Parts: sequence; C-alpha cells; structure tokens
Amino acid sequence: MRRTIIALAAFVAVAAFLPAEVLVRERVLKKPETIQNIGFTKGTTVYFDESGRLQFASLGADQQVGGIRFAKRTSVYFDGSGRIDYVYLAADQQVLGVDVRKGTSVYFTKNGKLDYIMVAGDEEIGGLLCANGSKAGFYESGKLRYATLGKDQQVQGIPCAKGSIAGFYESGKLRHGILSDDSCVQGIMFAKGTYLLFYETGGIKSAYLVAPTEIMGITCANGPSASFYENGKLDWAVLANVSEVQGISCAKGSTIGFYNTGKLQYATLSYEQEIDGIACAKGAKAGFYQSGKLQFTTLAADQQVFGIPCAKGTVAGLYENGKLQYATLSSDREINSIPCAKGTKVDFYESGSLQNATLSKDHRIGNIDCPKGAVVGIRESGTLKYLISEGSKASFDENGNQRDIEKTAD
Repeated sequence: MRRTIIALAAFVAVAAFLPAEVLVRERVLKKPETIQNIGFTKGTTVYFDESGRLQFASLGADQQVGGIRFAKRTSVYFDGSGRIDYVYLAADQQVLGVDVRKGTSVYFTKNGKLDYIMVAGDEEIGGLLCANGSKAGFYESGKLRYATLGKDQQVQGIPCAKGSIAGFYESGKLRHGILSDDSCVQGIMFAKGTYLLFYETGGIKSAYLVAPTEIMGITCANGPSASFYENGKLDWAVLANVSEVQGISCAKGSTIGFYNTGKLQYATLSYEQEIDGIACAKGAKAGFYQSGKLQFTTLAADQQVFGIPCAKGTVAGLYENGKLQYATLSSDREINSIPCAKGTKVDFYESGSLQNATLSKDHRIGNIDCPKGAVVGIRESGTLKYLISEGSKASFDENGNQRDIEKTAD
C-alpha cells in the first residue's frame, strides 16, 4: 500500500511539470460532441496521437461514422487525414451491403469503400465458408474479390481446397482456385493441387500443374505448363516428354505454341529433321503458318534454299508460298545481278525479288555507284530505294534521283 502511495505521488509530481495537452490523449465524452468534423455520441471514448489528431474511438452508442452505422462499443480507427481506416466490430452487422460478424476487423479504401476484412471465426461470405483469421477482399462495389477457404468446397462446380485462395471477377464468376481432389474440368483430368485460372466466361485460361497431365493428346509437364484460348483450344504448353505434334518431333521440356484453330504455331525440335525440304537444327525453334507450312527455322547445315546459299546455324524465314523471305549467306552470291556478301543477311519480296543486301564489291545500280560493304535497298521493280554507307542513308526515287540523306547508326 505504501509503495502504491509513493508511486502515485511521484506520478502527480511529474505530471505537474508536463503541458496540459500531453495528458489529454484519451477522454470519455460527457455529451455529444463533434471532433475533427466527426460527430460522436455521449459516452464515446476518444483517443488522440502525439500530434493531437484523432486516432480511434470506442463508440458510446449505435451511430453513423463516415456514412456507415456501427454498433455501440465498435472501435473505429482513423488515418492521418481523419478518414476511417478500419473498424473492429462489437456486433454482427451489415457493412456496405456485406454481412459481417462480431469481432471482425473491417478495412476501408481511401474513398470509404470496403477493402478487405480479417475473418473472425469460420465465416460464410457470399456462400463460401472462409477460414478463421484469413483475409477476404472486396471490389468497391462490395462484390467479393478473393477469400481463403475454411474447408474443401465446391465453388461454381469446381472442387476447391481448404486453405487455398479463391479469386473472383466483379461479376461473381470464379477467377482462380486450387483443386481439392483429382478432378475432370472441361474434359481434362487434373491432379489434386492444380491451380486453375479461368476466363470470366468460365473457360480455363491457364493451369499450373502439380503432375504431368495429358491435355488434348499432349502430355504437359508439371509447373506453369498450359495456357488456353477463350474458345478452349490450347494456346501453349510445356512438354513432359519428347512428343510428336502434328508431324513435328518436339523436345522434352520445351514450349510449343498453337493458333486458336489448334494448328501448331512454333516448337523446339528434338532432333535434326527435314521440314518442307529444309534441314532444321536440333534444339532450335521452328515456326509454322496455319497451313502447316514452315515459317522460320535455324538451319542444320549450309544449304541451298531456292538457289540461295544459306549458312548453318542461322535463321531462315519463308513466305507461306514457300519462297525465301530472309537468310544469311554462306558464301558470296550474285542475286538479281546484285553482288551480295557472305555472312550478311538478305531479304526478299514474296515474288522472290531481292529486297535488301550488303554488297560484296563495288557495284553500280542504275546511275548510282555503290561501294563494297554498303547496304542497299531494292524496289521490287529493281530500282535502288536506299543506300547505307559510312554512317549515312541516302534515299532515291524510281528514276534514281536522290531525295534525302540522313545519319544512321553504324
């Protein structure tokens, strides 16, 4: 008792020397009062920070704060600008159209809309049993954005796992979830634990696989391994094994891509193979048109493509009509009467005419003298379009008259 009296006396002695405003960090309102533009009822306990700004209030009666009615003893916390940051509910109630249980912490956005809640107990929100202590987020409209599931449960026909986060579009449609069991979803058998992302229309958008999975006749590797078009066709997939896809042998662990028609768009080759008469390199990517014709590939050897000597290890591109679009020369070659240099890229029009090249020697095109090593652009008619040499680019009209000149990078 004596120690208590001595301590109290010491506190009073120290307090006598402190500024009066420092001591008033908490008070109980004796009558209704407006504090920092917020009206509070009698019996409300208000708390202030070191700067004297309102920090939080424990309501003395049911009342509205920030346009929302809260129950007596609800704790309302404010940010530095005086807006509601979050509340700790003293009773079950609706908050902006959402039923929320007593003991739940409710957080708001800067413009006063519902942001998320910390779930108190296993709580049902929007028909979902949500896990105790987890976070459930909302759109500004009040629609559920995401929630952690309190048990294995069906969500719009998809069996979703306890403890996983289910996400939703603002329309209410399922956006993503993790499977609670081995499940057949849209005709594909996925293993338990697979993460699925959905389009708002309901189709599967992508899958993170936990085990090799057969999708449309292709065995996909575990991991982020499959993506789909909205029409349900496979967009791309990572292969679990060496696989033959539409006549092309594709490498294990590589990504293959498809058009939305289901036709192969690109693949990494598992071995050196001949496609459309061209020797294509092992381990390199090859692209295809929807017709199945080769679009580009890395060459497995020096070879002639439409009479053009193309270098091993370089990429050659083709038009859908099968004609060469671009290539790197394996030797000097005169093309359309233009001397083209070994080791440089040449481009062609779809007609087969030369579009641009690097000169292997001095050459006159029309009435223009072009030096060795210059890059020349040729019109499909055969006239000089531009000349790049010694850091400048000169452009010419159909008659060989110079139109302009500009600086270029080396």
